[in-house]
Amino acid sequence: MSKELNSKLTESAIDRNWRIETILHVGTMSPDESLPEALERALEDDTLDIALAIGLSRRKALEIDVEALLEHMRHKHAFGLLVNAATPVREYTGDDGTYFSSWGHYSTQWFYGEDLAEIQPKIEAWVEACCESDRKQSGRRAA
Repeated sequence: MSKELNSKLTESAIDRNWRIETILHVGTMSPDESLPEALERALEDDTLDIALAIGLSRRKALEIDVEALLEHMRHKHAFGLLVNAATPVREYTGDDGTYFSSWGHYSTQWFYGEDLAEIQPKIEAWVEACCESDRKQSGRRAA
């Protein structure tokens, strides 16, 4: 990763309040049937989210199991990065956009891409959607 991309990612994470929980390089972690524990656990625990991240339709993602997902990834040459990102849940306190948040209560999402430069805008869009959802939830609680 270049120093420029590293700085860009760090700045985005600080400015938009997100972090990376896990980075898995699928290509080097799945050259054969024996998977490292981290990849195996992620696939077992988050099959649906990972299937959606690599581009399966929701219908197919709901039906797929870990073995079929791995086979699909191999067939499609999806050997890039699986990244699990997190952002805190925000409790908006007013109409001016101010909010309270804590890393004690946060949301996570899996993303797939060939590199972090491809994944960063996906994370940023997801964080923005989380902010909007949190804003609506805060409004409902205040009412």
